[in-house]
Amino acid sequence: MTNANDLTPQTYGNYVITHIILNGTDEDRVKIIKSIMENMVHFSLYQLGSNVVENCLQLAPEPLREEILKRIDALPLTTTYLNPQISLAMLLDNQFGNYVI
Repeated sequence: MTNANDLTPQTYGNYVITHIILNGTDEDRVKIIKSIMENMVHFSLYQLGSNVVENCLQLAPEPLREEILKRIDALPLTTTYLNPQISLAMLLDNQFGNYVI
């Protein structure tokens, strides 16, 4: 559980995390999803992480799903020189991020 963020972008680690999200207890699922939410936007930009984030969105309990959607909604629309963080436009244009959106 404590290594969820390390396993998510790894070739085989993402399968472990996905398996817990799909088949784990509700308590384990919530722990994993809360952990993934810390880096959810970053993970969304990469194939392996995007798959995990999609599963989080599909299987999260409603309060967590709403929090995930709020985090996505809180992203700036575009990136600027002064604000170089990941934007909603970056997710939409990204080959993996667009699936999360």
